[in-house]
Amino acid sequence: MTGLRHVEPPDEGNDLVHACQDAAKLLHCEMPQRPWLAPLPDLISVGTLPERGETADLPWGLVDMPWEQSQVSGMWNPISQGHLGIVGGPRTGRTTWVRTILGQMAIGSRAWGVYCFDYPGGLASLDEAIPCGARVTGGETLRGSRVIKQLESMLVGRQTLLASCGATTLAEWESRSRNQLPLVLWIIEGWSQFVEEYSSYDRGAVYAAALRVIREGASLGIVVIVTGDRSLLSGTIAGLLTSTWSLRLSDPMDLLMTGLTRTKCQHECHPVGPYRFLLVRLLK
Repeated sequence: MTGLRHVEPPDEGNDLVHACQDAAKLLHCEMPQRPWLAPLPDLISVGTLPERGETADLPWGLVDMPWEQSQVSGMWNPISQGHLGIVGGPRTGRTTWVRTILGQMAIGSRAWGVYCFDYPGGLASLDEAIPCGARVTGGETLRGSRVIKQLESMLVGRQTLLASCGATTLAEWESRSRNQLPLVLWIIEGWSQFVEEYSSYDRGAVYAAALRVIREGASLGIVVIVTGDRSLLSGTIAGLLTSTWSLRLSDPMDLLMTGLTRTKCQHECHPVGPYRFLLVRLLK
């Protein structure tokens, strides 16, 4: 049996770079100015992020924009940007993203109400960190249905309140009344598990109520963060999420469902570190 050894083809570009570096050392040339900013660090402390602008802005990380030669805080504004979807495979940072958002909420000045459906169990310490209206885990279907009905009731109450003064959005109502309602954040950690548990429960009534809250809640200050796998890229939920970001997927070709070309999936959606990935924002 003959063994075959794979030989990498020569890279003329790298050879040229190495030759220039060796020549510069021999001639004792000064190091030229670096044309790019330093790479993003593997670990970023929230305290080191640039200051956020509006009080509703919640920074979740550092974004490198080489075409502008700048590194800025990645922000999520629940009032102006609405619902957020985070797509990714296992252990790619979906729960870390949610924890970062919750941490920013805890130190902000805006009042929040948080409701969480935590299927992976990564938000078990949520009750200790910030006041939480409810944290539902897998198998608590009856309790979860009550939470969804409570959210729907809150939705109807806010619609009535805004209609009483002719406002259609929470921002418009606050500017007219000079009052401020708490923002409500509903976290669904594990969309496919949520659908499996509630799509047929009570003949689909609870699932329909959940979709109504997502569909009508953003303008009323009831916003949703949904995490999941490729199931977030298709179906009803894909059209309800205002903004969707993708981390690494088990199969990068799943991004073909969003309209990206095969070439972009292969060459632009690759990992660049242990937890640092080129984020893909899926535009509507």
